[in-house]
Formats: sequence, structure tokens, C-alpha cells
Amino acid sequence: AYLQYYYLCDFINEVNDANGTCFHLNDSLKNRSFRNCLAHYGLGQFMSETDILSNDVLKGLTDKAFGVDYTSTKKLLYQYLEELVQQIKETILYEYQENWGDQR
Repeated sequence: AYLQYYYLCDFINEVNDANGTCFHLNDSLKNRSFRNCLAHYGLGQFMSETDILSNDVLKGLTDKAFGVDYTSTKKLLYQYLEELVQQIKETILYEYQENWGDQR
């Protein structure tokens, strides 16, 4: 889900420009170094051995990137994505009502 989120942070602006929409995605978790670590296995470039947290699911990656543990980061990530989903749903439903109303 993180890689999807990472690219959506920029793509959403393109969608807004092309469609006259004003969708917003909180980009506070967008981190190029973290993304590169996940996408290109660049763990050694992102973390040193002293950064490793043995009790964390991602061994301290999210703590180093965002200052919070894996579980908290995951909750925020899904919250941000869900907020975007709700914006899109509201726009689609609004446009449907505007164009079709109660026609059956």
C-alpha cells in the first residue's frame, strides 16, 4: 500500500489539474528514501545496524523515516488512503445525482 500511496501523492495533483477536482491526500508519509528502500531493497543505504529495532515489524524502518512505529504508520497510511477514497466517492455520487437525479 505504501508504494501506491507514494505515487498517488503526486498523481492526485495531475488528476485535479486534468479534471478540475480538488482531491487532497495528506503527504506527510511521503519519503523518497523510505520508498527507495522498499522498492529497491536499499536497506543498507537507509539504515545502519544501530538503527535496527528488533521488536518492530519492519525493524525500525518506519521509526527512522517517520518517527513512529510500524503499526502507527500503517494506521496513518490507511487513514490517508481512506480519506481520499471518501472524497472520490462523494464526488462520484454528487456527479451522479447532478446528472441522473431520481431518473429510473
